[in-house]
Formats: sequence, C-alpha cells, structure tokens
Amino acid sequence: MSQLASAAAAIGGTSAPKKVESTIEEVMALSAALNRAAIALVERDQHLRRSDEELRQQASALRQANANKSRFLALLSHELRNPLAPLRTGLAILSMQPDPKIAGDVNAMMTRQVSHMARLIDDLLDVSRIDRGVLELRRERVSIDSIIANAVETVKPDLDAKEQQLAVRYVDAPTYVDGDPVRLSQVLSNLLNNASKFTPPGGNVEIAARRDGNDVVFRVRDAGMEHLLKLVEERERALAAGE
Repeated sequence: MSQLASAAAAIGGTSAPKKVESTIEEVMALSAALNRAAIALVERDQHLRRSDEELRQQASALRQANANKSRFLALLSHELRNPLAPLRTGLAILSMQPDPKIAGDVNAMMTRQVSHMARLIDDLLDVSRIDRGVLELRRERVSIDSIIANAVETVKPDLDAKEQQLAVRYVDAPTYVDGDPVRLSQVLSNLLNNASKFTPPGGNVEIAARRDGNDVVFRVRDAGMEHLLKLVEERERALAAGE
C-alpha cells in the first residue's frame, strides 16, 4: 500500500511512476490504473507545453508583423506627402496659362510626380509586403543626374517658400548606377527636406555628387549648424552686455 501511495503522489510529475509489483490482483489493477493516469497527465503536460510554445511563437510573429506594418505605413505615408508640393506648384503655374514651353515642362514634371505617387500607392496596396515590412526595389540602369533632378524637383517648392538658395553639383562626367530610381530619389529628397527644415529662411542648401571608385557619394549640406552657432554667439553677446 505504501508503494501505491508513493505512485499516487508521483502522478503529475515529469514521468510516470513505476508499477507496483504485487500478488494481489486488486493492487495490480490499481497500480496499472495509476500508471495510465500518470502517463495521460505527462502527455497532456507535454501537449500543453508545446501549445504554449506555439502560442508564444505566434504572438511574437504577430508583434513583429505589427511592428513591420507600422514602420512600413509610417514610411510610405511620409513619402506620399513629398510629391504633393510639386503637384500643387504645377497646378498653380498651369492656372496662369503660361507659354507652351513652360506648360510642357510643368506637365512633364507633374507626370513624373504622379507616377512616383502611383508607385507608392501600389506599395500600400501590396498586403504581403506590408506584413513583411519590405519595400520592393525595381533596379535599372539610371543616370545620377536624373536622380538628383527628380529629388530637387520634389523639394523645390519648399525651398522656394523659405527663399532658400540651392546649389547643385553634379558628377563631372555622365554617370550611371544600378539602382531603383524612385527609392534613390526618395532618399535624396528626404535629405534635402531635412536640410531645408534646419536651414533658416534665405539660407543656403547644397547637394553634391562625386564618384568614389565604383561608387557614387552624395553629400547634402545645410546652414543649420551655422545658424545655431550664430544664435549662440548673439545670446552670449546679449548676456555679456547685460552684465
């Protein structure tokens, strides 16, 4: 009986208790029943542990997918605003009934910006890429000059609104890269937008490109730090005068 009591106490552990050996048939039957119950509990616990691990993995995957979705949508919602400024500017110019040459240039610009926006909307409608947080790259042989020109075209209305001067320094010779022209233009336009944001009205912004072996290096400069240092110096002079 003590062995049966020990076997009963062992039920719920990580393994089934040993069968009790006895010449009494009822004791053997009870021992077998306890053993079956223990085995069933062990199997249930193993199943529950597997289910718990699967739930944790699913929860982790859902959290990652949600984070990917949030980053993806935040990125594209930001990018969708960029083509709107040149489109508004283009509509304003066309409403003034400019000469055919200007109207043709504006129409070409607006066509490029609408194509750019359509590409972003296509990305938003691709649910599989939203879940994975992945942007599609459509690589092709593209001119560096055209990438810069498209980026400048996107940010020019904001620069003009702040009366900022933009200096553009192209690569000395025609240069091409293997890349996604829309994404590359987005990168440069974002850099130029940030430069404009931190440069005071009437300040200078510069974008320059140069070859570095088989690579192309872009450099964007703004007057934000110069403006900040000037404000600090003025503050220090004002404090000194007050003393």
